Amino acid sequence: KNPMSYVNKYYEWSNEGLNTYGSNYAVVYYVSAYGYTKSLANAIAEGIKEAGAKVDVYDISSSNMPELVSKMDKAKALAIGSSTINQDAVKPVWDFLSMVSPITNRGKIAFAFGSYGWSGEAVGMLTERLKSLKFKVIEPGMKVCFKPTEKDLKNAKEYGLKIGRAIME
Repeated sequence: KNPMSYVNKYYEWSNEGLNTYGSNYAVVYYVSAYGYTKSLANAIAEGIKEAGAKVDVYDISSSNMPELVSKMDKAKALAIGSSTINQDAVKPVWDFLSMVSPITNRGKIAFAFGSYGWSGEAVGMLTERLKSLKFKVIEPGMKVCFKPTEKDLKNAKEYGLKIGRAIME
């Protein structure tokens, strides 16, 4: 009797779950060898929250990858962090980024961060990968030698505020 009711129902089904977090949502993903990158992740998330946005923080190495990708697809911004080990970002971070769609996430805000002991290449590599995935990357990324100082954590929070303000616009 009412063909549009079927069209409307299909529209609801096809959009189910797409924007359950709203447009002011960010995710912060990290892998941390000694807890230093984790502390940066938490400071960034604190800044995002302070800007008024919703944010979730996940340790990639102990999370379900498809779930992380699904949350990324719903988010307006991504901050991703890795320790530098053997002059590279760690494997779980690369595994996650290999699952991220440049089509779904094109133009979203992204930021790379991490800690290192000697060389610190991970942040630069992640920045380049995010660019190749067509994210709008905040540069420069943030890298910290060993344990973040209070000043480093304050800077990380400032980056979070910058991300949060950008997605609240």
